[in-house]
Amino acid sequence: MPLSAEKINEAKDEARRYLEYTTFVLACILGVDTDELEHPYTAPGDGSSDDHSEHLSLAAQVEALSKIQQ
Repeated sequence: MPLSAEKINEAKDEARRYLEYTTFVLACILGVDTDELEHPYTAPGDGSSDDHSEHLSLAAQVEALSKIQQ
């Protein structure tokens, strides 16, 4: 049974809210200014810092959020 348009929109809204929340939390943990956070987000540094993978995760979340908001 295919999903109705209403169910699809509900799922997209839930995904958007989840991504907004987790992106905000991760940015706060990393000390990134959430007011300046937008796609494309580039991880700072040359990849040698301990939190580089977390910044890459933040970049992926920002990209996903920008796609779901379109």
